[in-house]
Amino acid sequence: MDRNKFLKDSIKKLLYLSVSDEEIVKNLSEVGVERQLAEQLLAESKKEIAVGEEKEPKPKRKEDKKAIGSELSEAIPSPAASTSVDLTDLWRKGVLVTVDAKLAEMQKLKEKVEEKISSSVKKELEKEMKKFGVVVESQRVLVREKISSDVNAKINEFNSVIEAKVSDLKDESNVIQQQLAKVEALRKKNEGLVEEFNNAKSELEQLKSRLISQVSSSLIQQRSETEKFLQESEQKRKDVDARINRTLELESKIAEGLIKDVNRKVEEISLKEDKKLEGELKARIAELDSLIQQSHPETLKEIIGLMTKKIELIDQKLVELDQKPLLVKDEIKKIQLLELQKFKAFEKSLQEQMEKQVNYYLDEKYVEWSKNFNQKLAEMDQSQAELTKKAQKQVDDINKLKKQVDLDTIKATMEGLDLFKQQFINTVQKNVQEFNKAKTELAELIQKREAMVDEHIKAVDMKLEELDKFEKRFAEEMGLSIDTLTEKRSAKKAKK
Repeated sequence: MDRNKFLKDSIKKLLYLSVSDEEIVKNLSEVGVERQLAEQLLAESKKEIAVGEEKEPKPKRKEDKKAIGSELSEAIPSPAASTSVDLTDLWRKGVLVTVDAKLAEMQKLKEKVEEKISSSVKKELEKEMKKFGVVVESQRVLVREKISSDVNAKINEFNSVIEAKVSDLKDESNVIQQQLAKVEALRKKNEGLVEEFNNAKSELEQLKSRLISQVSSSLIQQRSETEKFLQESEQKRKDVDARINRTLELESKIAEGLIKDVNRKVEEISLKEDKKLEGELKARIAELDSLIQQSHPETLKEIIGLMTKKIELIDQKLVELDQKPLLVKDEIKKIQLLELQKFKAFEKSLQEQMEKQVNYYLDEKYVEWSKNFNQKLAEMDQSQAELTKKAQKQVDDINKLKKQVDLDTIKATMEGLDLFKQQFINTVQKNVQEFNKAKTELAELIQKREAMVDEHIKAVDMKLEELDKFEKRFAEEMGLSIDTLTEKRSAKKAKK
């Protein structure tokens, strides 16, 4: 509505300046108004002007041209009457005087006519210039209004599109922000679980290292204790061996001493027995000799039998005395073997006892270590099971969230937003280019209009030159008539 009103005002100005309808429609078409709409606006403007003229009387037109024409027609002289030939000289003198006077008046009248023509030409020129300026200004305003309306329409269109896209982007952004918040919360939760898992893992590693260190230290301690015990046992065994060796040496020395004593005693006894037997033999022999001398043969036989028995007894005793050192040696060997067997049995029992104690100690410690280690392993398994359960729960939550949050859709949406952003930037750049092109076209149109104004000014200058020429011809042709016209006008003014 505002645009139509503005166009009507421009059309009214052109109508007041007596611009033709075709030229007005042409000018409107040049600025982008459809011909049908231009004709409709022209008709409405004429109606409004007609209604305004009915309400207000028409202004009187200037009658300068008519007055000048009527005065010129009145100033045309009628054919002069023929004069006498005699009065020729006088007439010539009078004509010269009159011509001189008229020339002076004509000069003044010429100046007045020039002023009048100049003022009229100036008024007409100002009128034409004003008319042309109004036309140019109206065209410029129309072009500017058209460009502004088109730009505003494009801006409104872009704004509506941008607002719609911004609204869609806000909705998408809100959805994405919500999804990202969920993903961020899940990520933080996963980070917490990973941290807990890492902490538990580090605790398990520390526990494992602590258990290993404890077991290692315990094993090292037990090994050192065992080695110490074995060293002590070895030392004890060596002490026992040394004691046994010393005992055996002592026993062997004692046995050797005993053997020597026995041998000495046996020798002493043998000597004593030998001496005793020798004495007894000598006594018996003496008795036997005496008995032989005193007894008869039967008694002698009995005595010989008794002697033979005694000799056998003596031989038996001698054999027994010879066998006693051997028996003592056998007894000593038996004693040595018995002591050696006792020592071996003691060593074996001591070793078995040591092995039993070591095995018992190791079994006891192994049971304790196994119990602690199994307990720690159970705790580790329980912690690992809990962590696995939590991790599985988190994986289920992540899968559930993945089902709820379609990452491909989000990615596609973001790609669509990027594509829309690129398209929007391209559209804006294209529209800016079009706007710059329109500005360039407008500048070219203004330059063309200015060139047209220059051409119109040149045309006006040419018309002014033609008016100057016309004025000169008019002055040359209408010299006397102008003087007469001037006199009549002054006479009319005097009568008034």
